[in-house]
Amino acid sequence: MKRTKILANLQVFLILILVLVVTSVGCAGKEEAPTPTSTPEPTLTPTSKEIRVPINAIGANRLGSLEFVLVYDPAVLEATEVDKGSLASNAMMEFSIETPGRVWVGMIDANGMNGDGSLAVISFQVIGKDEMTTSLALEKIEAYDAETLLDIITEASLGNFTAQDGSFTAPVLNFTGR
Repeated sequence: MKRTKILANLQVFLILILVLVVTSVGCAGKEEAPTPTSTPEPTLTPTSKEIRVPINAIGANRLGSLEFVLVYDPAVLEATEVDKGSLASNAMMEFSIETPGRVWVGMIDANGMNGDGSLAVISFQVIGKDEMTTSLALEKIEAYDAETLLDIITEASLGNFTAQDGSFTAPVLNFTGR
């Protein structure tokens, strides 16, 4: 009986240690992206042929989990990395850039993400010719409330990129219903 209780306490202790390790690894700080405005303005990029596009949120409230796919023209851009945005600094995030023209991102925050800001920042190498453009469309969006686990209705605004001048408009997820 006593041995069983000790083993049960040890098991709980090991689970807590595992949660702390996973949480601390997932919280490694990255550079924060700019906070979005309600009307995104085109942004010029340097001539380095690399761009960092934030996926912005407006009106996030207890956003516990989020999954989306960013779709773009792989003849114009090549995804190279995905970093956490300012709203997701405490979230655990996974992503895949394996399929050309598609970036899958999934994130979880047990406390919920709140407010306006960037959820993720996607880095791209510009590979298209100057006259080329591409839309930056968010698809397959699934969002859930951190407390109730109910679906959160979202609206996505289309972003775009122009290779000639390196300008882009970031896609936006609106959680306010406006």
